[in-house]
Amino acid sequence: IAHHQAQGHTITIVSSSPIELVEPIAKLLGIDNVIATRIKLDENGYCVKEFELYIYNESKPIEVKRISEELGIDLSRSSAYSDSDTDRPLLECVQFPHAVNPDKKLRAHAKANGWEILYFERPEALGDTVATRAANNPWVQAGVGAIGAAVLGASAVAINRILNPPQIAQS
Repeated sequence: IAHHQAQGHTITIVSSSPIELVEPIAKLLGIDNVIATRIKLDENGYCVKEFELYIYNESKPIEVKRISEELGIDLSRSSAYSDSDTDRPLLECVQFPHAVNPDKKLRAHAKANGWEILYFERPEALGDTVATRAANNPWVQAGVGAIGAAVLGASAVAINRILNPPQIAQS
């Protein structure tokens, strides 16, 4: 994330988790754009057990294309990162898809299509930073628990990211 931020790239977190959990984490990471599931609320602000917007599988690229048009982002110069085959439609809507610590199906698809495959075997310092900042923020604590240990732990890619312009530096 820091690499893309330093280059002035637009970063959008795309997640099937509720926006109330994703936005505080995005804010801590310095990311302004979030596409996440929205729960429908009644006039008193209570959940009515329906989705206003459910971000999963095929809906991810639809929303990514929508926000890209709004922000003037060219997806033919953009990258996406994911660890799950359920995000294949998202990865296929950009020029530079990256499978990060991919599940078995995504790894096979990435290999077959020549996509870059990245592996993170240890937590990055970012996790410690987020954990420290989250210590006094109950929304972030709840979000981290719901989104999973991957944000703070071994994977570092529980949340998908859409980036513009292309490619991260090879290490």
